[in-house]
Amino acid sequence: HLDTLAKQLSTLLGSQQAAVNGVSASNVQWGGAVSAERVAALADSLASCTDASSEEKQQVLECLDVGKRAELVAAHLKRQIDLLKLKRRITAQVTGELSKSQRDFYLRQQLKAIKNELSEAED
Repeated sequence: HLDTLAKQLSTLLGSQQAAVNGVSASNVQWGGAVSAERVAALADSLASCTDASSEEKQQVLECLDVGKRAELVAAHLKRQIDLLKLKRRITAQVTGELSKSQRDFYLRQQLKAIKNELSEAED
């Protein structure tokens, strides 16, 4: 069970890093023997890196059951990853719309300049 929790937390950490950096997820390698202490330490460390509230982080630290602690952290990480992905999608959409508006404005200005040049050439 600890192996599964350790792998899940490592995978979520890789996904979180990917969501932050906008690159494909790479799993953080879990080296060495899996122990309750190492899984607890990983969960505590990851909990401090999430956007969870102070109360939620305190709840993680107070949880003595390593499995439940890891599951709490995994839930926080999943929520953070989902939010990061949503922010990235919204930013991409807004950027695309802004780029289109800027391109349209630029082309209108070019057309206006061409019309001005043509009217000056006719005079």
